Amino acid sequence: MDLQGIGAITAALVAAIAVPAALLAGRWQMRAALRTAEETGRAGIAQAEATYRAALDTVRAEASVAHLQWRRGVRREAYTSFLLASQRVTEAAQRLRDDCFRLPTADMDALRDELLSAATALREASLIVSLEGPEDISDIANRVREDTYNVMDALTHEADLHEAWGALEHACQDEEQSARAAVRGLRDALIQLRARVREDPFRGDHRARVGSMPTLIAEAHNAVRQAFAAVPPGTLPLSARTLEDLQFNGLSRVLSAYSDGSRDLTAARDEFISSARIELDDVRRCTRS
Repeated sequence: MDLQGIGAITAALVAAIAVPAALLAGRWQMRAALRTAEETGRAGIAQAEATYRAALDTVRAEASVAHLQWRRGVRREAYTSFLLASQRVTEAAQRLRDDCFRLPTADMDALRDELLSAATALREASLIVSLEGPEDISDIANRVREDTYNVMDALTHEADLHEAWGALEHACQDEEQSARAAVRGLRDALIQLRARVREDPFRGDHRARVGSMPTLIAEAHNAVRQAFAAVPPGTLPLSARTLEDLQFNGLSRVLSAYSDGSRDLTAARDEFISSARIELDDVRRCTRS
């Protein structure tokens, strides 16, 4: 075979070897490119997931802060409304007690309606505090409410005592002859009962004693009951029922109850305000951190 033939055969062999090698190299390159693309894709997905999680965490954190701020606002409003409701009750009760010396019975009824409305509002405000919590502040709020009612009861009772005696004195002057005589008889019987009570060293309510009343007090007490029965219906206001209590050291007991109730109410309010401030400040610090 001549050189030209040998060269042709050699070229053919080289071509036969080069083509599979090129195919093999291309396949390797494609696999490497696919592997690189997969790794790039996975890295992109991981980065996207990390970005999404970070964004989601940010949204959740912002939502949590917003919720805490909203909750703080709701509680602050509940606490403020409750304290104001308690104050309105005591102010209405004080007006009732102070004005009973100069206002007619019809105006007293209006003041009692105002006090009843304020007491109802306090009960509602207390329920809202109990709902919003926390439990320790709710417990203190219950004490504030009960102490407020105790002060209200003492002032209302004192107002009834003063109104009843004023109405009795007024009836002694202005009622028709038959009613005036009965009212004056009641006033005299009450004064006699009061004198008998003052002579006894006991300063409480004799009606609540386990043993029987002293004879002179029991006789005077019975005379008052009979005098009440002789007064025509409608002559005296409903508060006249307290006239008997007034003679049994009723006013001194009411004043003592008011003094104790005011002291307890002031302490309970101060504790409520202190605890509420701590609670609201804790929430504020949480929203800033």
